[in-house]
Amino acid sequence: MSWNKYTGGMNIMIGFFFLTLRTIGLTYAVINERTWRHIGSLSGKLFEQPMFDVTARGRVHCSTLCSKEFCCWTMTFNPNTKGCRGYCRTTTVGEQIATDVGRELYQREPGSPVDYNCFASLELGLCLSLKLQTVNKYEAADRCEKENGHLVRADTVARIGAVTGLIRNYFTAVVGVVWVDGEDFSGTNNYIMTNGGSIPITHELWNPDEPNSLDVEQCIGLYMSGKLNDYSCSTKYIYFVCEY
Repeated sequence: MSWNKYTGGMNIMIGFFFLTLRTIGLTYAVINERTWRHIGSLSGKLFEQPMFDVTARGRVHCSTLCSKEFCCWTMTFNPNTKGCRGYCRTTTVGEQIATDVGRELYQREPGSPVDYNCFASLELGLCLSLKLQTVNKYEAADRCEKENGHLVRADTVARIGAVTGLIRNYFTAVVGVVWVDGEDFSGTNNYIMTNGGSIPITHELWNPDEPNSLDVEQCIGLYMSGKLNDYSCSTKYIYFVCEY
């Protein structure tokens, strides 16, 4: 067996592993404790008049749903039922309308930063988080999965515009680059995302003469300029963006 075939097979197995995690969802991801404070005395309860009452994939997903709302200061999540509620206020025991065993209550810390940029592209419904750690593609994908998200999908001009609008707030050089979802498992420039879709190979999305079909460049980075480029999946000097 050639080395390329061996590594190609490993990439397929790893890709399948990440896709499986995405399908299952990780309920027990840890939310940002600097932003959300767990209130044990108010847990296990349901309160009246939530601003939303939905099913979430996990704690982090629930907190991002709350972050999308302008005045969501309290969120509750039940890891058993995955029920997620958000409130445009802090809650009190006197507002309790029922018990809900297992439900956890979190309140936003005063003056805390917004966890995620959920306002960059409201028409696309995107909630993005730029991670300023330099890791390889698989480490980046794993980090997003643990937060019940995935590497951002950059398969349209509109989506790329939303991502570059976010990262331009942090990068001043055109060479700023982040990992995005997609991998060429077959070495044929067919970049498959974790949702099973393919990224079109067009000049609107990619840098000139990219992707360039190099066997060692099977993952994708997005430049601050708004163009995609293929990279070796093991490259570790790249930041990444999670989508929720």
